[in-house]
Amino acid sequence: MNQLEKAEQLYRELVNIQPWNTSYFDALNKVLIKQKKYDSSVSLIANRLSDSPNDITLYGMLGSTYYMSDQIELAHESWEKGIKTNPTLYVVYRVIANYALENRAFEKAIEILTLGKSISAEKEMFSLDLANIYTASMQYKKATEEYCDLLRLKPEQIGVVKSRIVSYINRQGASEEILQVIRNYINKFEEPLFLELISYCYSLVGNYDAALSYIIKYESQTKGVGTHIFTLAQELYRNRQFKSASNAFDYFIRNFRDSPLLSVAKISHAKTLESSLDQKNEVLNVDWKTFPKQYKFNKDDYISLIKVYQSLAKEFHYNSISIEATYRMAEIYMNRIYDYQKADSLFSLIIDSGTFTNYAVLANIGKGKITIKKNQLTEAFHFFNQALLNDKRDPTNISECNFFLAKINFWQGKFFEAKNYFNESLKNLATDFTNDAIEYSVIINSIKKDSLNLHRYALADLFMFQNKLQEASIKLKTLAENDNLFLLNEFAKIKLAEILISNDDFFKAADLLENLSEDKNMAIFRDKSTFLLGLVYQFGIFDSQKASLFYQKVLEKFDNSLYFDMARELLNGIITKNGNK
Repeated sequence: MNQLEKAEQLYRELVNIQPWNTSYFDALNKVLIKQKKYDSSVSLIANRLSDSPNDITLYGMLGSTYYMSDQIELAHESWEKGIKTNPTLYVVYRVIANYALENRAFEKAIEILTLGKSISAEKEMFSLDLANIYTASMQYKKATEEYCDLLRLKPEQIGVVKSRIVSYINRQGASEEILQVIRNYINKFEEPLFLELISYCYSLVGNYDAALSYIIKYESQTKGVGTHIFTLAQELYRNRQFKSASNAFDYFIRNFRDSPLLSVAKISHAKTLESSLDQKNEVLNVDWKTFPKQYKFNKDDYISLIKVYQSLAKEFHYNSISIEATYRMAEIYMNRIYDYQKADSLFSLIIDSGTFTNYAVLANIGKGKITIKKNQLTEAFHFFNQALLNDKRDPTNISECNFFLAKINFWQGKFFEAKNYFNESLKNLATDFTNDAIEYSVIINSIKKDSLNLHRYALADLFMFQNKLQEASIKLKTLAENDNLFLLNEFAKIKLAEILISNDDFFKAADLLENLSEDKNMAIFRDKSTFLLGLVYQFGIFDSQKASLFYQKVLEKFDNSLYFDMARELLNGIITKNGNK
């Protein structure tokens, strides 16, 4: 006797002792089904039905047994008998339909739920159930019709409907069916809610102009105050759809002049124009570099943008919009036009007028970076320290300030103090400074006894921040060519590779990095070298196939690497892009 037979015998004894115990009854039936003793299961359930003829679960179980034994007609007949026990109670239809679903009898489940929906006052429950089944069986048109029917009954379910549609809209052939159904409902019923829904769906499939057009119609029909247009504009901005976001903000500004959101919309519109301009000038294609050269932007475009911010600072001089607009101007002068004097004066204005805002923190950080470029390290230390003392600092600000305070000490040869500040920066591992802080800490811990050469390396590092790449190269080559310098010459080689990248000498950089990545004596740098190779081939040489190989190598060989997550993200981006071609 095998284990299932023993279980059957045991459960039969228990059922005889406690015939009222449904747990024993269910367990016995499951054991019979596992042994494919379908006749015994039918007999067991039929006997129980003779005592409880109105128990709908028994009809459901009986139908399941018949279905598993390929007696489809008897299965359907059993389920239908279950419904007839109480045909006016909506829960009966849902219970029996669930048994059909467990057996993947989708069409029968749909038939049962449709019948239940027709007689029930609680139609919304059936719409959700039916929509789920239609989605599972790839009948997207019917699923969407059920959701639209649900919205006609319960408009407050719009959030639920959106969350359900987003789960299948990107499946093959689904989007057009969804959009066509909603268009039909818009034409058939004068209910603005469908305008909101179709706008959302168009946004999901990337047709942002249509999304804006329909949400404008929605606001018009509901006599709204533009909130939905504003929300769409913000969403488009977050998704880097700057042109469409700009159009949405522009429409809002022109048509809702009395809105309390007007000032936010105007500054957001300006930031959208700035992001669009950055995108146009391919800023993103240099930001991957550790030390990007000063990029030659179209100065006139940014001057025009500064005038927009100037106008906003004047118009909203009484609130925080003025401070934000001033900060944006300072950032443009510092990072796009490279007019450090004007940037510095604007940062000073922010510190004076917005002391109790986070922009004062950012302004001190900005002034600190400018004074470093001027080689005024003591003054720079003061500005970062002021930012750190400001109560409006956030966790990222704290990490950045500690990181730069550490680097200033490092550049000044104060290695013990630098190490302490790097440790403070590393208390928050979720920032962009983590990898570099760890690297500098390793340098200090490993080479602190050779303070003379460590100071030479620190000076080269300062030159790199100041964009004095030629001076930095001279210092680094001296260190890189000295094989007697434990670790330091390897650090110098990595920096030299980064300088080659900054100078767009990508093939030389690739050669150097490949040597570093294959040198087994340099285990500490192999993951970084491999990751940098991926960046060089992806963004410098534009060979995404080869870049993928290096990112994959990081994932396969360096699963504990600090660059693991970034490599995976970049690799997934390449795969997604190639898949969409």
